[in-house]
Amino acid sequence: MIYEFDNRVLDAATQQLTCDGEPVHVEPQALALLEYLVTNHDRLVTKIELLDEVWGDRFVSESALTSRIELARKACGDSGREQRIIKTVHSRGYRVIAEVRTRRPGAASRSWTSCASWPPTSSR
Repeated sequence: MIYEFDNRVLDAATQQLTCDGEPVHVEPQALALLEYLVTNHDRLVTKIELLDEVWGDRFVSESALTSRIELARKACGDSGREQRIIKTVHSRGYRVIAEVRTRRPGAASRSWTSCASWPPTSSR
């Protein structure tokens, strides 16, 4: 499945994130975390669920999760201060609040604004 949000495209099959067609380097765990959040964009994903899904049976601290969230936000052009794509729900988890569109590989994609042009201007 392909997920489009903001001006990013995440291809789950190829495990690649792009911005305006250009590859964005993302550390593998941060990409896995981002993919899980985007896949579940319609709901809050708890910290425990993320730890279980991304790290499985390995024990990791909450600080490892926090650092990977920071990397995922950076790859999306987001930050902990802005939280326009990944929102922290304090003491509970995270939620993707950006509009996410899904499509199958090979389907036509929507054109996005440039990486540098956020926020989009409304046409009134």
